[in-house]
Amino acid sequence: MRRKIKVKDCTDEKIVEIYKEEAGLSCKIPRWIDVEDVQVNTSECTAAIAVDMSTSRGHVRVFDKRGEQVDMVGQSHRGHTVILWVGDGYEYDCFGPCRIATLERE
Repeated sequence: MRRKIKVKDCTDEKIVEIYKEEAGLSCKIPRWIDVEDVQVNTSECTAAIAVDMSTSRGHVRVFDKRGEQVDMVGQSHRGHTVILWVGDGYEYDCFGPCRIATLERE
């Protein structure tokens, strides 16, 4: 399952609630990091990532296990938090300053 949801004025609790409603599964409270120009591989525990575009000037590209780009979060999402469902072995590349959280399965 791959899905993307754009939310305005989002809290950590709201992210968890949205994930639970959409996926029918529980996840832990998001762990946020501020990064710039980095490449990150998801772990087997990663259910989704959240990208805070409320003030970010960067963008994030998501790649599957084969290295093919499957999604992107950029300036068209500015002012929102975007939740992206990702799979084990997915990778996301951040270009410019980005605030990203991982959502781990419980």
